[in-house]
Amino acid sequence: MGRWILAIDLGNGGPKVAVVDLHDQLLAVSVRAVSVKIGLDGTATQDANEWWKETLQGAREAIVTSNVNPQDMHAVAITGQWGSTVPWIPKEFPLAKYFSGRTPAVKDICAKSLVVLLVIKDLRLIA
Repeated sequence: MGRWILAIDLGNGGPKVAVVDLHDQLLAVSVRAVSVKIGLDGTATQDANEWWKETLQGAREAIVTSNVNPQDMHAVAITGQWGSTVPWIPKEFPLAKYFSGRTPAVKDICAKSLVVLLVIKDLRLIA
C-alpha cells in the first residue's frame, strides 16, 4: 500500500484520527468522544488521561481499519486549538486538566501562556 500519514485532531468533543496516503486518499477515520465537565462559572474541563486513551484507541482503530502496514508510517500530524495543549511528564501523567481557552474564566491564563509543550515519547500505536 505504501507510505501513509496518521492525522490527529484534538477537538473539544474528542479526538478525530485519520489515516491518509501520500496521494491525498482518506483510508480510514475514527471519531472518539471524551466527557466535558462544565463548572458553575462556565469553565469547561476535560480529563487529559481520557484524551490520551481515546487518541490511542482511535489511532489503533484507524490503522487496523485502513489495513496499512505500521512500518510504512511516513508522519504523524497533530492539530488542535493552541490553548488545548496539556503538558505531560513522559510515562507518567498530565501536569494539568485541560481548560478550554474559549471560556471567560480561563482567557487570562491562555493569553499569558508563552510556551506550549508537546511531548511524544514511546508512542506505541499497535499492541
